[in-house]
Amino acid sequence: MKTVKEKQILVVDDSKFLAQITADTLSRYGYQIEIALTGEEAVEKVCNGVLSPDLILMDIEMGAGIDGAQAARLLQQCGEIPIVFVSAHTEMEVVEKIRSVASYGYVLKGTGENVLVSIVEMALQLYEVNSLANMHQKINENSPTEIYIFYLETLKFLAVNRGARENLGYTMDELSNMTPLDLEYELDLQSLKARFEPLVCGSNVQRLFYSLHRRKDGSQYPVEIRLQLHCFQGKKVCVAFVIDRTDSLALEEELWLLAVTDTLTNVYNRRYFTQKMEEEIERVRRSGSSFSLIMLDIDHFKNVNDMFGHNAGDLVLKNMSAMILNRIRKIDTMARWGGEEFVLLLPETDVNEAVILAEALRRQLSEMEIPGVCKITASFGVVSYSSGDTVDTLVNRADKRMYEAKSAGRNCVR
Repeated sequence: MKTVKEKQILVVDDSKFLAQITADTLSRYGYQIEIALTGEEAVEKVCNGVLSPDLILMDIEMGAGIDGAQAARLLQQCGEIPIVFVSAHTEMEVVEKIRSVASYGYVLKGTGENVLVSIVEMALQLYEVNSLANMHQKINENSPTEIYIFYLETLKFLAVNRGARENLGYTMDELSNMTPLDLEYELDLQSLKARFEPLVCGSNVQRLFYSLHRRKDGSQYPVEIRLQLHCFQGKKVCVAFVIDRTDSLALEEELWLLAVTDTLTNVYNRRYFTQKMEEEIERVRRSGSSFSLIMLDIDHFKNVNDMFGHNAGDLVLKNMSAMILNRIRKIDTMARWGGEEFVLLLPETDVNEAVILAEALRRQLSEMEIPGVCKITASFGVVSYSSGDTVDTLVNRADKRMYEAKSAGRNCVR
């Protein structure tokens, strides 16, 4: 029989003689032993922090005061401690009393030394296993990652942690009658089974998906799903680790906007506009359609800054950008090309339609009232895509037309 060092056992027995015999026996196996002669004494020492036993060996029947079952209930309110009951009787009344308390079994008084020590060792080992399992359960239950466990055959949820339940708005009772198909609106049974196939055949140990989960109230949220396959009680179960991507997608969107947007005017920047033009050129080459480009430059903008200050100049740029954004279509793209120069990309628009828009913008800008600033005008250059054009050739032609408007006296369209 192996010895176990540094484990403290509290022996609770109203017989000092029997308690000492038990203590001597267990001491020979390396246990540290403390004795309490009443249930009240055991509760007082443990609950007041005088003792912190790893196991309590408790007589179920005491001569006076509270019995072992009552003492055990009080002790379990103070902390999680494994309790093994000791009894001289096996009547059903005694057995039921033992069963009424969460315990690690019982041993008959007078049993052999080897049996007693074996039961103590098994109780301590079982407690460690249970403690580890409870720790894992608490970690999973309180994890910010949503965790779903369901049978592969029936797809019924076996367990769903608190984070998932609270986000979805369902109770565990409700989820126990549901499957992943109830959470992913666009997922059908065939597609779901296809997800598991590489796990079942062993070609993958984990699979990653992106989808939408539907809450009880009908709202949806984006999720990242990682699937793993395990075995539980002889049946295959799937574990899904799910991350709510709402915040991360919002952050990605925010970072993306910062990367492609001019912070002063809230229109796109030159880099993004160049990318959009490249995409549009590729699209019209395939479709045979066309698009137009408008470039505009605020007239005498340096005078605005010199006369009214840079804050006034910034106000002009912001107000003009807001006016144009409210005027163009959703499919159009506006960007700040540099300084007081701006460009507009107009898909499915020929040059005549683009000239009409440019003329309307020129007129609206010249009539716009900007507090603390004189009247503002701009010069516009308009071109349309021709076969073989590149970003550079289009921009150069639009820029040339714009400077033709400057040379023609400004505040006009060319």
